Amino acid sequence: MDIKEKQSFWAEQLPNFEAKYWLPDHFSFLTFDMDQGNYVVKDGIEPIYEDDANDVFHRVNTGWAMWKKAINFVKAQAVPEGFVLVPKKPTEKMLKAIYDNRNSTASAYRAMIEAQEQSHDGF
Repeated sequence: MDIKEKQSFWAEQLPNFEAKYWLPDHFSFLTFDMDQGNYVVKDGIEPIYEDDANDVFHRVNTGWAMWKKAINFVKAQAVPEGFVLVPKKPTEKMLKAIYDNRNSTASAYRAMIEAQEQSHDGF
């Protein structure tokens, strides 16, 4: 993945991550560096808050790393192109499609898949 793809991913995911992060006040110490792909401590932090800022730096970046791994895991588990998910138990619409096309197994199968794609019933 090149830097532009990474930056696009980061820009897409940052608002989601920050909205879900458990201590949003931590972001007052940090800014996101789009070149490095992580949070950095803001310039000009008062010396009295430097230890807190360093602690927050590690906490937030750990959370960010876990967030990215989780998103990438979910994407890896996604249904490949050309596949559809169907419920374990056929819906009424799927059963009707099979019945209506009972003379041709291939037609019944295609009709069942189309019925599922259109309705997403059963999930």
